[in-house]
Amino acid sequence: MGCVSSKIPDIVGEGYHLKVKKTVAVGGSAKIMEVDPGGGKKTMIVKKMVAFTKREEKRVKLEAALYEKLKNNEFVITMIAHIVEENVTHYFLFDRYSMNFSEYLEKMKEEKIIVNELKHLQFFCGIVSAIEELNGYGYAHLDIKPANILKTGDTIKLIDFGSATK
Repeated sequence: MGCVSSKIPDIVGEGYHLKVKKTVAVGGSAKIMEVDPGGGKKTMIVKKMVAFTKREEKRVKLEAALYEKLKNNEFVITMIAHIVEENVTHYFLFDRYSMNFSEYLEKMKEEKIIVNELKHLQFFCGIVSAIEELNGYGYAHLDIKPANILKTGDTIKLIDFGSATK
């Protein structure tokens, strides 16, 4: 009887050779993986999407285009690279953030941390800024929720434009 390898293949392209460390989350149309970029650099995140149909391809390309348009907004995660394999598999490379806003709120509740209302108002204004710029390009996000807002320290970033529409 043969053995089946559970090793996930490396992701190579756009000058990167990324070793997949683990799968972090799986959604309806994407898989989120933690990757090691090598060279002593810190762990990063890859969003993997497979586009078999024209509709899926259009959605993935729109998401990549929106990350590109919003790359200078300090409240939107920056896509570092977009790697495409065989015109079907798309990998978006991002810096890793410590938690999403949902996890942050849960941690605050568990640890009975007092809410700093000014800090939360700043977070809210940042997200509104990102949404406002997206809307300025004629698009709506359609999936704003705490899980689509990342947080590290005092920095927050809006993510996941996969449901965005004109």
